[in-house]
Amino acid sequence: MGCLALYLVVLVPLNWMVFHTLGRVEWAWIAAPAIAVLGTLAVVRLAQLDIGFVRSQSEIALLELQDDLPRGLLSRYTAFYSSLSTTYDVTFDQANTVATPFPVGEEVQRKIGDRQFDVSFEQHADTVLRGLAVSSNSTRMLHSEQMVELEGPLKLGMSSRNYPQVENHSGLNLRNVVVVHRYFEDNQDRPQYKASWIGELRHDVSAVLGLTPYDLASDRLPFADERAQAARESRTQRMNVDELLKLAFQFPRENDPRYARREEYRLVGQIDEVLPGAEAAPTASQIQGVTVVLAHLAYGDQPLAQPDVNSRGDVKTTTTNLFED
Repeated sequence: MGCLALYLVVLVPLNWMVFHTLGRVEWAWIAAPAIAVLGTLAVVRLAQLDIGFVRSQSEIALLELQDDLPRGLLSRYTAFYSSLSTTYDVTFDQANTVATPFPVGEEVQRKIGDRQFDVSFEQHADTVLRGLAVSSNSTRMLHSEQMVELEGPLKLGMSSRNYPQVENHSGLNLRNVVVVHRYFEDNQDRPQYKASWIGELRHDVSAVLGLTPYDLASDRLPFADERAQAARESRTQRMNVDELLKLAFQFPRENDPRYARREEYRLVGQIDEVLPGAEAAPTASQIQGVTVVLAHLAYGDQPLAQPDVNSRGDVKTTTTNLFED
């Protein structure tokens, strides 16, 4: 009823008023078919959203950066949904991309009437994964990995007053940004943590780090109160990636000999959009996504190399004849 009322208002009084102002009332008859076509398209669009005759694409991605390099590894996990049977072709703009479908759950349950489809991954002028078939009212998942070039680095620097700061030259606008510093004290074997809540960090903006001691627990997301406040201020519905963010804040185990004494400055943030670099055909009418940014800003010095306890001369080789009487 609301659509019908709006259509009649636009078709009759508003149409007449516009051309009456222009002094061409007779043109209102010419505009009437165009208004009818536009109204039909609007109704079809609304019906698709309400009834479900749509294609949708949802993506969760992880962008991992190292030091001050202006490139990073982008891991995409994309879900394609279609109310009608659809076959997708996904084109990537990087020749170094690899991609493969994977099951939605741990066990693949095929429905009655489902067929087995082959996909092909081609690397020629373009890198394309072809033949990703999605059955009616179902979802197929795609995992892809690619190196992406940024406008510049996301790096750790020093302010004019000699305080550590984060400098964003990547061309990306980040939100819910947190920087964690993992360090070891001389009289302790357990790692200590300092953290700083930055919040929004836009492109070509620097933020001074106010690092304070912080209890970094693996079962909860750091700075939960600040995140809740930022969500209330934005008033925008966003995808929930809290579990992935918890993984991004987890450091290697203390007893791992490869990382036991490694200090690190780590940045974790979010981008509430799908990053360019992959295009699916046919295009979905609903696209949503979020990218978690994990930047290893700096590592501490490696421990000094120590000489071996034993030398070659300390190792003696003996030969025993087992057949000797």
